[in-house]
Amino acid sequence: MAPVDLIPPEILIKIFHRCLNEYAEFHRTTEAPWVTAHVCQTWSNVCRSSSRLWETFRFTARTKPSVSDLRSLLEQRIEYAGTAPLRIDVHGKWIGIEAMNVFMETLFNVHSSWGSLKTNLGQDIDEEGLIMAHVVEERRPWMRSSRWHPMVFTHLQELSLTCDLLYPETFRAFLTFFHHTRTPALYILSLAHCTRALNAVNLLYLSWAQLRHVKMETPMADITDTSTLLSRLHAVQTLSLGRVFAYRQSPPPIPSISRPNGASPSLPRQFSTAMYNR
Repeated sequence: MAPVDLIPPEILIKIFHRCLNEYAEFHRTTEAPWVTAHVCQTWSNVCRSSSRLWETFRFTARTKPSVSDLRSLLEQRIEYAGTAPLRIDVHGKWIGIEAMNVFMETLFNVHSSWGSLKTNLGQDIDEEGLIMAHVVEERRPWMRSSRWHPMVFTHLQELSLTCDLLYPETFRAFLTFFHHTRTPALYILSLAHCTRALNAVNLLYLSWAQLRHVKMETPMADITDTSTLLSRLHAVQTLSLGRVFAYRQSPPPIPSISRPNGASPSLPRQFSTAMYNR
């Protein structure tokens, strides 16, 4: 018996975790855990027995497989992930509509297993006319309102949405989607570069009372609205507000914050503001 065969499975799993590349796309079969699972039958069994090795679904699609291969790899990885909370990280700039739809539709079938969702909606995700709200739903069936009400994201703890400043409609559709679903475990929220989107959607529909960590980088037109949300952030431990300006200019002072009853607001333990010029 070769010495490597004497390594206990629990030690192998720790080694395989060390092999993971946090920036690797989920479909790259030349990266761990795919590559380690194809070394031999023993390693394959060990890899498939550890759901944590398969929990991350990063998709930027600088290079992507065919749609059929994409769906097959998604289904395999979801199966291997088992009951582990899924960590989804999708950057839409290079993906394209068809691949994005396959990716999201397949993962929505197991939405109750999502642990975190991070999206970076770049310019190219809207390049084929996705600048009208009804067109967004038409091109992206997984965002249709008929799917909203039954959905409960049981384990979703972190939601991070970032959008290109000039293309807010897909971002707005994402926000509207999560307004009409339930996220009982959500406690980390990050919204960035939300030009026009925040004014168009009522953020108060989100479950602000349960949030613990909030980061918002909003345009100047929305900073007053953002400030009024402080009265809803009862349990927030860290709050970061960034202000995005469309033109270079001297930033005006931060708006005053007050409680409805006139009492002084109790700010989170860690409160910070940041200035950004564009």
